[in-house]
Amino acid sequence: MLSYPYHYYWQEQNVLFSDVYRLFGHFYYYQYAGPILQCVAFVVILLVIGHIPYLVLRRMRLRRCAIVVLILVFISDIYYTYLHSPFNHNYKPYQYGLSHRDFEKTLSVEMEYYFGNYHNVLQNVHNVGIQNVVISFYYYLASAHLGLLPDNLLKISPKELGTLQTIGEDTALAIINMMNDLYYSVGDMTYAERAAMMSCVFSPNNINMKMLKRLAEVNLVSGDTLAAMKYIRYLSKSSIYREWAVEHTPGHTMSERVRMDIESKRRYLNNSDTLRLGDNCRVILTELLKSNPRNEIALDYLLCTDLLLKDIELFKRDYDKYYLERGLERQKELYQQALVIYLAGTDATEEQWSKYITMPYVKKRFAEYNKCRGSQDFKETYWYYFDKE
Repeated sequence: MLSYPYHYYWQEQNVLFSDVYRLFGHFYYYQYAGPILQCVAFVVILLVIGHIPYLVLRRMRLRRCAIVVLILVFISDIYYTYLHSPFNHNYKPYQYGLSHRDFEKTLSVEMEYYFGNYHNVLQNVHNVGIQNVVISFYYYLASAHLGLLPDNLLKISPKELGTLQTIGEDTALAIINMMNDLYYSVGDMTYAERAAMMSCVFSPNNINMKMLKRLAEVNLVSGDTLAAMKYIRYLSKSSIYREWAVEHTPGHTMSERVRMDIESKRRYLNNSDTLRLGDNCRVILTELLKSNPRNEIALDYLLCTDLLLKDIELFKRDYDKYYLERGLERQKELYQQALVIYLAGTDATEEQWSKYITMPYVKKRFAEYNKCRGSQDFKETYWYYFDKE
């Protein structure tokens, strides 16, 4: 069932209503309860807010009709300002060029990733019936966490890994908000922190608690406790994030789950001492792999980016350097299909075929593909993508 993400989105973006939406948040996993409870919560807020000017105006001895009119004007002004004002950048139901309902579906995918429900992300993407850069981005990122990025690379479109994106003054806000998740997942805390900072700076009127959490996580992984505590103390002042802040506070209050997650991220840290002029993701990924060859997420993103660019020679070099020479045992059919293209194009010897192609049926299927190149029967293969897309 599609889960409605209103409580998550408002909780992250609008502090005025966050506490109320937190109270009703767990109901929003149900398709029809969400909108109803949203209205109920909003009415409760308006009644509380409207009671104060009512008492003031009563002391001024105004007629009841005048009081009602003034209160209605006051409430409508709040409603317009916080919900539908064109100057309010915190709530944009038509971001990404989508209808309101498609925007909800996109947020449902993003929400599942936010809570770490990677299997639900994959299921939701196949259920929502729409595809855009945000959905593709989180579909691939969730697949990478599950070790399935090469298996799922060709299953949806557009094919947006995020590795070819850069962050600048002309970058779409949707892209800026996503990039910290990519860098944090592959293990580059410097650029995860930079992306989170830019998400805060480039968002007009932004009150983005999600990015404050990411900044705290980045500094915990990097070992900068003082910087992490700056954000944790801020989050601890909120009734919504107080529990999260306690769990992430270094010391005896840190939960074992959080401690294990931080330790696992530290194994993939970039220990290269370099200066970068920009967020060139290829440089980031190769440095991460030099620091830790077992970083499977970074490896899959590097190889899959080569394949999306259809740069078979670069893919072959990266495969040899970061995969084959380091004795990794993971065998992915997508990589085997790409290697077949390289071997066939370079008139490789039988010895080379035996070295690279360890799935015998791949070579047999390639022979079948060559008999009817571009056939829809092979649409799920890399050969079809290489020839037709």
